[in-house]
Amino acid sequence: MRQTHPKIVCHRGVKIFTPENTLSAIDLAICLGFNIVEIDVRQTKDGVPVVLHDSSVNRTTDGSGEIKKMNYADVSKLDAGSWFDPFFAGEPVPRLEDILVHAKGWLEVYIEIKEAEPEILFELVQRFGMLGDCFFWCKDIKVMDQLRSLNKDVRLMARRYDFQTLKDVIERHNPQIIEFDSLKFTKKELKRCQELDILSMPYYTGFNLDIFKALFNSGVDILHLKNPKLIKKICTSTILCGRGVI
Repeated sequence: MRQTHPKIVCHRGVKIFTPENTLSAIDLAICLGFNIVEIDVRQTKDGVPVVLHDSSVNRTTDGSGEIKKMNYADVSKLDAGSWFDPFFAGEPVPRLEDILVHAKGWLEVYIEIKEAEPEILFELVQRFGMLGDCFFWCKDIKVMDQLRSLNKDVRLMARRYDFQTLKDVIERHNPQIIEFDSLKFTKKELKRCQELDILSMPYYTGFNLDIFKALFNSGVDILHLKNPKLIKKICTSTILCGRGVI
């Protein structure tokens, strides 16, 4: 049975109040009652999956250099919080394992694979017993194919706007979740997703609350929100809170 309202994905955690892709961003998502967190995963030189959006640590830590050229022992010493606010000084770059520990029992995790070996990520998620609570996406189609071949139950997300038709995306990836670009979907497409037990997930990068309300009332299963201003509006909207979003 489907929910009466969509689940909310926090892009890189609740990053308006906390540094993105950190344990603090995950903890706040839990405290605010959100449903899913999106994180970005890369791999260190010695094969440790860590959560970082950029290919280098320059923007979101006090260090410099490409993550794939650094050993985890060095990455673990970086400060990933001070750039955002002195309050978060000493915030570490989390491992994927750390995120799973925090999220288990509280949140689902949407794992965007930036640059990492899919087998390692899959085995880690499986070890934590979270195959049903995580889903994956990667821009590299070969990685998507590897994930699908690892286990028939692995949950994949695919983007409708990467294909000519809804049928094309379903036949190519056999996904459990399909992402749409904001309001660019039809009732027919949503109905087809429901028939196939595929979850629909619009991705909205703006901050127009009217557009959000239209998405919220459209019958989709999940809303993936990037703009932190919109997340702040959701948190303070009595109308939406009253409907049980948070």
